[in-house]
Amino acid sequence: MKLAILETSDTHGYIFPGNYLVRGDYSDSFGLLRAKTVFDQVYHSYGRGQVVSIENGDTLQGSALASYMTHLRSSAAIADFQSAYNALDYDFGVLGNHDFNYGTELLTANFAVANRKLINANIIDKSTRQPFMGEEFALIERGGLKIAVIGVTTKYIPHWESPAHIHNLEFLDVVDTLKRIVPQVRKHADLVIVSYHGGFESDLVTGEPTERITGENQGYAILQEVAGIDVLLTGHQHREIATVVNDVVVVQPGYQAKDVTMVEIEYEFEDGQAVIKKKNTAAT
Repeated sequence: MKLAILETSDTHGYIFPGNYLVRGDYSDSFGLLRAKTVFDQVYHSYGRGQVVSIENGDTLQGSALASYMTHLRSSAAIADFQSAYNALDYDFGVLGNHDFNYGTELLTANFAVANRKLINANIIDKSTRQPFMGEEFALIERGGLKIAVIGVTTKYIPHWESPAHIHNLEFLDVVDTLKRIVPQVRKHADLVIVSYHGGFESDLVTGEPTERITGENQGYAILQEVAGIDVLLTGHQHREIATVVNDVVVVQPGYQAKDVTMVEIEYEFEDGQAVIKKKNTAAT
């Protein structure tokens, strides 16, 4: 049997295949509507019940359309904006650093009308010590395959964001958070997916640092220090990555919906237990 995992990240509010600078020019090779074509093809090919689709963050800032929505701040504008994302029928959503640029009020208003389930394991309310939005992880089943999906976001947001926009929030270390949660969900899942709005601080082949180690990007540390992950979906750096490291499928789909990453999992049942046979990855 086959399962497809779809990811977009860092779409930055680019819905139409155009930059909004020339009226009626929709000839660019990016935009959420182009991504929808890919999603619809995969949903049809695999069957909707054999696909897990994830939006990995940074949706509310970047394009002229997103700026207009945040300027209006009306329920109608927010609903219209989110209707484009809802059209892709995402299963899950993750918070990106730029989603905090206009404060948590606008952020929560957008997710209130979004049909994707928010997963957020490491951004917590200081008072309750619980995720300030969403849930730490989700457990789902596709074709008899038990799947855990964990959402985490770069902890470096307080270094960029206005304190007023993140009042009473704490950003926990991503590696520490995953070390706590992955063993917990691994007991109940045949497949563990981590969707991380963050990237890589070191070269995936040599391990040599590619930037100053600040905690902004912890993807390489996740791969080296956290056992039990099958698929690592990433973003934030706007790179195009599709590879396998330490038997973990690693992908990153660029930005502005120029690409969609897809992971294909092949599995069989042996004595009633799902067994992963092959992991493939590609950018589409």
